[in-house]
Amino acid sequence: MARISSELCEKSSSVKDLAGRSPLSVAAACIYMISHLMGEGKSSKQIASVAGVSDGTIKTAYRFLYQARDSLIDDDWIAKGGRLDRLPVN
Repeated sequence: MARISSELCEKSSSVKDLAGRSPLSVAAACIYMISHLMGEGKSSKQIASVAGVSDGTIKTAYRFLYQARDSLIDDDWIAKGGRLDRLPVN
């Protein structure tokens, strides 16, 4: 899961709405997204307590990732057990 989260972080640079946001906030949002995609969902509060950012910051960054999910989610991740229907809408 760490490798996939890292790959998503790299791909997230293409999301213009995330430009100027703290890399830590974006990384936390990527972890949030991948944990749900892979069926091991963590709450934004759980991730926030470890990452040192607010859960609201994670949710805001996640919204932009979610909007761009079709271009960000790699088919290989789906083949490894990821499911788009597990992603929280908000």
